[in-house]
Amino acid sequence: MFGEPRNPVEKEICDLEQEFLALGQKISKLREDLPPEEITNYELTNTDGSKTTLLELFGEKDELLLVHNMGPGCPYCTLWADGFKGFMPYIEARCAFVVETDQPAEKWKAFSEERGWNYPAVSSLGTTLKKDLGFWGEHDGKSMNLPGVSSFFKEGDKVYRHATSPFGPGDMFCSPWHLFSLLKKGVDGWQPQFNK
Repeated sequence: MFGEPRNPVEKEICDLEQEFLALGQKISKLREDLPPEEITNYELTNTDGSKTTLLELFGEKDELLLVHNMGPGCPYCTLWADGFKGFMPYIEARCAFVVETDQPAEKWKAFSEERGWNYPAVSSLGTTLKKDLGFWGEHDGKSMNLPGVSSFFKEGDKVYRHATSPFGPGDMFCSPWHLFSLLKKGVDGWQPQFNK
């Protein structure tokens, strides 16, 4: 914060924000110590219908971020995916980045082109990738895929999962929620829409 807090409430907010930043750094440090977990080199489908593997998604990079998207029916997942567009030059300078869903490749292609996504998108339909990585679960008695992100690294022809994190309103991966929290009325019941 710039300057001195204006009142006791702002002082408490500043103190909590510092604690929040410290906790984030502690979590990052703990992630460094996660043991590697070798995983299957899943065969996935590119949006043009061709086959690829998890290992091939790395390209020339040795690390990969794989975003687990629920597909075209989810405006929340679309908000997250739309938000990554502006960061792509920065992300791709550091690691490979791909968004996957369990929707058919042709449906995923049409949707990603409609949204103007400037990064690779693949379909995991017909694989156990989501379930194996913990992004498949039960909700109200129905099976459904879950949103989030997994990080991987490769050594030779082996792929290892490093860390994962779920996505949801207020997480650290989608800035509008945090910006809205600065407003007098906060989020105020706002929900993402496909056209807003």
